[in-house]
Amino acid sequence: MKKVRRSLLAQLIWAKDRAFANAESFYAVGIKINGAVLSFLVTFAIARISGATVTGYYAMALVTVNMVATVGLIGLDLILIRVVAGELRMGRRDLAWAGLRDISRMVGFFSFVLSVLVFVLADFAPEVGVDSATMRAIAPAILANTLLRIAVVSLRADGSILFSQFLDSAHNITLVLVLGVYILASGTDFVSAATLALFYTGVLYFSMIVGWVSLLKRTRTWERGGVNTHPLLKSSWKVLVTGTCQAMTSWVIYAQLGALVGSGEVGAYRVAGQIVMTIQLMTVTLSGISAPEIAGHFRAGDLKGAWRTYRKTTILMIIAASVPSLICLLAPKLLLSIFGPEFVIAASALMIMALGSITSAAVGPMGTMTVMSGNEVLSMNLSILFLILAAAFAALLIPLFGLVGAAIASAIATIGRSLLTVIVLRKKLESYEAA
Repeated sequence: MKKVRRSLLAQLIWAKDRAFANAESFYAVGIKINGAVLSFLVTFAIARISGATVTGYYAMALVTVNMVATVGLIGLDLILIRVVAGELRMGRRDLAWAGLRDISRMVGFFSFVLSVLVFVLADFAPEVGVDSATMRAIAPAILANTLLRIAVVSLRADGSILFSQFLDSAHNITLVLVLGVYILASGTDFVSAATLALFYTGVLYFSMIVGWVSLLKRTRTWERGGVNTHPLLKSSWKVLVTGTCQAMTSWVIYAQLGALVGSGEVGAYRVAGQIVMTIQLMTVTLSGISAPEIAGHFRAGDLKGAWRTYRKTTILMIIAASVPSLICLLAPKLLLSIFGPEFVIAASALMIMALGSITSAAVGPMGTMTVMSGNEVLSMNLSILFLILAAAFAALLIPLFGLVGAAIASAIATIGRSLLTVIVLRKKLESYEAA
């Protein structure tokens, strides 16, 4: 009888924990949606106040910073989730701390060097469709971007899902406030791309400092230990190549648009991309939330548990992406006209990119499954392949079809990489399970 009671109690505790975890997931997505809405409002304000050309300059600068920051992370952000979540699950807080410390030092140094390099090379920015002043203003954001990412993934791996998600979106909230105050105080009806870049850099540093203060407080009771970083770097370079290729896929398309078509069209494409990115942020958030749990399952050798988490997350990703993607497909001109009549030219591009977004959501958190299972080589090879294909299709299609050609190149990379990843990784993990 006592065993039955214990069993019932255990099931009730498990059910309570799962319900709390699901509630956390929904709350985290809600936070991310709010951040995405605020980012959308920033783009809306820029488009309405300053027009398509300034929007294009700012978009190109932002895409460049995000790409270089991806390089600055050296692929160690996802490795850090695996290390911290895995070691904490095994009760080794000393190893979790050592991994966090050493990875932060490496990322911080490398990102600082890249920030200085981009600042120095800003004179060449007009070649890719952005003015030099904007690029110099946003270059220091590379360091803040990478260190903020380290803080966010570390807090998430330690179980602070809601706060880490808020922290990941906080700079959007702050940027809306700063931009609003600036417009009201100055009474201006125009904001330059360089000013926007300065605001973005400032709010990103503010979020990064808040994140690191919180992280250091949370980890102050962890035992201090040492760890061999060579195995981490051995895995991270594969993640680095993967992330860099994925970031460069977007950058190459933007750069070719800026060089071949013009900054105004880049601005319209950016607005369409911002709408689709809002959808993707919700699905990426769910994938990120599942990463520590998936990492823990793989660390414990529980492949079935990892697949359970994958299936649950996939369902949530499809739900999150379906309705907004459908709106993009049915009313693209209406959505874009909100920003101004000069942005409606990206209606067809918006529809094409929305198809890529819903396809990516339908395959679930396969990127997370790939890295957390130690199959970084698969992601790397596919990312290299589809970067080459996207660049080739962009070079071929943008001169012929403009924004539509850019959207087709982007969709080919998104859909192709997603489908091939799910096919190949399933076969690999099924062979591991059979063995």
